[in-house]
Parts: sequence; structure tokens; C-alpha cells
Amino acid sequence: MPDFNNIVIEFLRENNNKISEHLLLKHIETHHSDFFSVLPNPNRLYEKHFYLFHKLYQLKQALFDDKLHLTVSALTIELLPTTSSHEQAANKSLGDNHPIGDSDPLAEFYLDKNNLYLSESEVQAMQKKFWQRYLAIQQKSDAIICLELQGETPLTLQKVKKQYQKLAQQHHPDKGGNAEKFQAIKQAFNELKLIF
Repeated sequence: MPDFNNIVIEFLRENNNKISEHLLLKHIETHHSDFFSVLPNPNRLYEKHFYLFHKLYQLKQALFDDKLHLTVSALTIELLPTTSSHEQAANKSLGDNHPIGDSDPLAEFYLDKNNLYLSESEVQAMQKKFWQRYLAIQQKSDAIICLELQGETPLTLQKVKKQYQKLAQQHHPDKGGNAEKFQAIKQAFNELKLIF
């Protein structure tokens, strides 16, 4: 079987250096069907995904010495030259904020081959934790918008309290404000103050 790194790089170059995980997975299944044969359960989607990302993060490390940057995410796998300004722009736009040498929890997870053997219940617990964290971030984002605090960096409890008092007074029903808007402001404040 051809070397995995060569398969990925060749396929990336055939596709303008940018592919999705789904596209790469289908390509490997179609043209290199024995790639997943090393897995304990080669038909299990989690194992395929994990093994593919394990290999991609290894490739990312190998390419760093060749002055190439591999961005790895479930949505996009992209090969870029590592010119400092280009790499920084790519990192920001693609959400890949962890060049080699920096702490990257995803890379650490996928490079630890023991994670291949997670049970179905462990995978489900991990997915549940992810969605809880995602929803908490979304709620925080909605609360920030409700309190009109977008762009306030760093966001402090003092800034949140001050803005809450201003908006609560402005929208209080006893002062001619909208009761629904007032309740939304109270709820947003209660959600945000929990993070401090």
C-alpha cells in the first residue's frame, strides 16, 4: 500500500490543496480499502475517524519541517505554505490556532492512540460533553449580544454589571419599557455572571 502521507498530499494537490474529511475518507475507502484493515473494528465510524485524524496529525508534524502547514478539522483539511503572514491568516480563518509546539488539545487527543479504543459509552459521553460546552458558549454569546457587549474585551464582571444596570433601567416596565426585553436582559445577566 502507498504511504499515507503521499496519498493525502497527492489527493490534496488534485483538489487545490483543500478537502473535507468526508471526501478524504471516501477516497481512501475507494482507492486504498486496506488502510482501515488495521483497526479492531474497521466498520466502526468512530475508529475510522480517529485513525484518519491520528494519521493527519502525524502528517501535520512531519510537514512542519518541510515548511508546509496542514490545517486539520472535520470541515476542512488544507495544505498551506508556512510563510508567517499566510500561516497566521490561515490559522485565524480556519480556527487552527495551534501551530507545532503550542498546546493543542485536539492534536494531543488524536496523537494518543489509546483513544482509538474508547468504548461506545465513552464516545457518547465525550459527544455529550462537547454539545454541552457548545451550547454553553452559544448561550454566553447570545447573552453578550442581549446586553450589547460585543467587542468588549476583556469582558469583566464590572462591565457586565454596569451594562446590566443601564439596560435594566432603560427597559424596566415601570419606566415605560418592554417587560419581555427586561426579562431577557435579566436572564442574560444571570447567565453571564456565572462565568466570573
